[in-house]
Amino acid sequence: MRLSWIGMVLLVLLGHQARADEGSRVDPDADRLQFCRTLREGRDQIKGMNRFTVVRDFLKLAIAPGSLVKLKLKEVPVSDSLRVVPGDRSGALPKNIIFSIDPPAEWVQSADIPQLRKSFEALNTEIYKYTSFVTSLIFSPSPEVCATRIKSTGFDPEYFSGLLKKRSEYRLLNQIDEAGFAHRAIQKMLAHAQLPWTLIQTTDLDEVHQALRNPEVENVVIFTHGLSGGKLIDSRFNSYPLGFFNDFSSHLRTLTVFACHGEETATLYSLEKAMKEQPSIHPDRAIFLSIGSTLGGRDELVPLTAFRKFMHRVERRIIGLQWAELRSSVVGTPGNPPGNLAPLCSVELSDFKVKSGTYGLILNGQFLGSIHGEPSHRVMDYPCRFMNREKNILVIQSLGVSDPAQIQSENFEIMTRYPGRTVVGIHDLRFHRTDGSYQGSRIEFSVSD
Repeated sequence: MRLSWIGMVLLVLLGHQARADEGSRVDPDADRLQFCRTLREGRDQIKGMNRFTVVRDFLKLAIAPGSLVKLKLKEVPVSDSLRVVPGDRSGALPKNIIFSIDPPAEWVQSADIPQLRKSFEALNTEIYKYTSFVTSLIFSPSPEVCATRIKSTGFDPEYFSGLLKKRSEYRLLNQIDEAGFAHRAIQKMLAHAQLPWTLIQTTDLDEVHQALRNPEVENVVIFTHGLSGGKLIDSRFNSYPLGFFNDFSSHLRTLTVFACHGEETATLYSLEKAMKEQPSIHPDRAIFLSIGSTLGGRDELVPLTAFRKFMHRVERRIIGLQWAELRSSVVGTPGNPPGNLAPLCSVELSDFKVKSGTYGLILNGQFLGSIHGEPSHRVMDYPCRFMNREKNILVIQSLGVSDPAQIQSENFEIMTRYPGRTVVGIHDLRFHRTDGSYQGSRIEFSVSD
């Protein structure tokens, strides 16, 4: 489909309008003027773009998408004090895992996809009726002239804005379509892969977290969404908490993030620091990040079709690390324990029945795990180094980006264990939303001998 210059303006308009403040409409004249100012913002954003750059970038997207994505490598040498002897994996071959952005299976199974598509097409048809007139408003000499035109024609900005906002109700369709594109891109990559990979069709943060901690896993690729600022979003539209990447298996060699805003992700989650400060059986670790292009001068874009070329470069680097380690005679500092034998503490949740969404457990800023749907009972283990002797703060919070999680009942219990020590001074503070529903908890406690 050919994207016209006017189409670019409308894309920006859609972005602005979807973020417009929702409020009561009490002054029609003021509302019309505000709508016109929003259009003006979209036009001003487009105005600074170079048309040649827009055309060039869209040609690249169609012909050579791999050229729009750069590979950023962060090599992380492991300190001798953190080198550990490889643990016994009973002869199991190391696994390489790719996590992809597919929606949860239960979401797809419970939805009437054909009816959703039919409704979405009807919505887009209704929006299209107004695009020509709205485009003409964009090029009005001033917001005041624009507002006068709206008043004289009877155009309803509130109705049009409502149509644009309604598109968000169909995000499952967008997710399904995007997952299809991603699956095809990954299959093309796997057909030419130099390493054996296991594809897991979800980026559910709990499954990714378990893989990063699994001593059988050596290389992990996360193919997901990245927001401006670096936040990663999983398949359930939950954001990865800041302490998510602070619990790696000592066998993990590389972490790859294929998402928009890769450099911001590395900074936000302190990925290099996390890799550097955790025990490892490898002399060197590495982080691979996708660095996208600002397509046509807009927000950073990482085309899904660039995955094959990106992973070709990643695999070459991984193979190089493997060969360098084979040539090295160092296999861990004598006296250091085998990997993954650090003492583990745990937290146990009973009767925590989630009605919708996902709750996460975060101890002293470190992600422990998440819970959604069934089961209502979870035991999460974690390195005891996450614990303080004096004050500890365990937080239970909703992880949804837009939809807050809900539980069925507050009649749940939580228990924290530290082997050989006693958890004391427990203070459980629970928070509620304005409608009285459970929002989250803040649990303070100490540890004594």
